[in-house]
Amino acid sequence: FVLPEDRAAVNAELQRLHDGQTDDIALEMRCLHRDGSVIWVSAHGSLFSEVGAEAPCLILQAHDITARRNAEAGLQHIAFHDALTGLPNRRRFHEHLSAAVQASQTDPSQRFAVMFLDFDRFKLINDSMGHNAGDEFLVQVAQRLRERLRPQDIVARLGGDEFAVLALALDSDETVIVLAERLLSALKRPFDVFGTEINTSASIGITRSSFGYTRPEDVLRDADIAMYRAKAAGKARYALFDIGLH
Repeated sequence: FVLPEDRAAVNAELQRLHDGQTDDIALEMRCLHRDGSVIWVSAHGSLFSEVGAEAPCLILQAHDITARRNAEAGLQHIAFHDALTGLPNRRRFHEHLSAAVQASQTDPSQRFAVMFLDFDRFKLINDSMGHNAGDEFLVQVAQRLRERLRPQDIVARLGGDEFAVLALALDSDETVIVLAERLLSALKRPFDVFGTEINTSASIGITRSSFGYTRPEDVLRDADIAMYRAKAAGKARYALFDIGLH
């Protein structure tokens, strides 16, 4: 009944019990239900010797904990994802960025870049069409961003109309420029929000791992600074961070 991915752990625990290394075992595993679905099972086991028996028998108690596991997974998703768009939230993005910074410190060839996106007229959408329209617009934006990025890239909603993209495994620093131009082109196409065509644009600030970052918060700060440079230069464009912007 145990799924192949969990059998090694189950067998190891049963072996410990068999060899006398422990008096009882407790583990959680995935099992195949007779209807074909997968359920989570909490199992507790021990050996019991009847009087006069040649060998002990195994007593195993199994409890279906699928509901609990699903609830835990749901809470985990809520903690790390934006409720509106389903994208990773700021907290989750910070974790991915921290890992990228650490990997780049260990091996500089592990290039990454961060793009900070802010929409140029989002407040106007909310004020003129209402917050429901603003929410629908953000949902469509999230979907369009997902479609234009590579599988290894991570896009998150940081809050409001602010999005961030962590571009990983870059061949060169210039690769992120190609990605930024692709996003700008996609976002220039009108959005259909509740039957109304909305034309908008985004300003994108970009910074790259070649600056030798040691803290994820510094990466986001510099990408944010570059984004304001893009806005000041006329919006609907990207700007690259350089040390002079500090």
